[in-house]
Amino acid sequence: MRESWAHKSLSEVAKIFNGNSISASDRSGKFSASSVQGRPFISTKDVGFDGIVNEKTDVAIPEQLSSKFKLAPSGATLVCSEGGSAGRKVGFLKNDAFFGNKLFAVCAQDNIAPRFLYYFHLTSDFSRQFQDRLAGLIGGVSLSKYRTITLPLPPLDEQQRIVAVLDDAFEGLDRACAHIETNLKDAQDLSAAIIDKEFIDVSANAEGLELQSLCTSRGITYGVIKLGDHIPDGIPCLRTSNVRSLAFDLDGMKRIDPSLSQEYSRTILEGGELLVNVRGTLGGVAVVPLSMRGWNVSREVAMVAIDSTHILPEYAAFFVATSKAISWLTGVVTGATYKGINLADLRRLVVPCPSLDEQKKLVRRLSVALDTNRNLVRRSNDKLTDLEDLRQSLLQRAFAGELT
Repeated sequence: MRESWAHKSLSEVAKIFNGNSISASDRSGKFSASSVQGRPFISTKDVGFDGIVNEKTDVAIPEQLSSKFKLAPSGATLVCSEGGSAGRKVGFLKNDAFFGNKLFAVCAQDNIAPRFLYYFHLTSDFSRQFQDRLAGLIGGVSLSKYRTITLPLPPLDEQQRIVAVLDDAFEGLDRACAHIETNLKDAQDLSAAIIDKEFIDVSANAEGLELQSLCTSRGITYGVIKLGDHIPDGIPCLRTSNVRSLAFDLDGMKRIDPSLSQEYSRTILEGGELLVNVRGTLGGVAVVPLSMRGWNVSREVAMVAIDSTHILPEYAAFFVATSKAISWLTGVVTGATYKGINLADLRRLVVPCPSLDEQKKLVRRLSVALDTNRNLVRRSNDKLTDLEDLRQSLLQRAFAGELT
């Protein structure tokens, strides 16, 4: 930060307040945008991790009730204040809108550029200060503590210059990201098409057996219900965020108390099990490698103890990843507000079962065919990481007074 710049708390440069809560019944009833005319109501799900606010929401506040709700003006920065996305979901509001109680609206005072405040909320400095103030079981920051977050503040004309430079640079970065994400989706769609094509003949010619009949006595079950606090040297516990399509993502791995894991010994992993997401982020399926032996899974993940004398775990994973299997499983999704797959339905999933030799050949063909695609996906993800690093570098230079 330049020595000539001031150092202010958010309370000194902005008016900050949170919004209103709306019950689930009211969302689908008297405040449903499909049945009422009114100004949009923004909730946490409408604020993205990319700075974009969805202002065409499914909830609206009619004019006659508007006085009972808090209005965030255009130019306000909306910040998620609690939960897993607290401090990470940040958006810039382009039009006036009502908003939820789990969001803060940060409204710039006179002589403060609104987008300068928005860009500050994307910096690692803001993230660090926000994390330092987190408290509570679900993780949140109180309004009083939030107002104490500080930022470097140059004169208004310098704020506006910085905003102009960042707007231009970020527009270019957004275009590059969009191009890479299109290529990434194309690669992922191609992988799905390759898997589907291989199973067309198999499904037509092989006997179909229910998944539960292809398991050992451990069967199909879910894991730990309440994970408790993170234990740094505890037992790794896989959640839906860790189980992807035919792969694992170990970022943000939760570790639980060994005694808690032992209470759920039924799902302590041995290697070779099939894991399927049955709550939250559906579509994740992967085979447990031996390196994960002794780990456990959360309730949101089903452990399928495959009997490898009847079916190869890798073959089963490829089948569960087909559009046919996904369509069937999502066709039995239950729960109006919290989507999930019942274990009873997963057990009834019919899997085509050719001979083990045929399964091995199919697994080999798919593994070879998908390797090239996986490399493309990996390179695309690396490029996205590089662009995000560049974005953070620009922000750091901007708020250190080094952006020219």
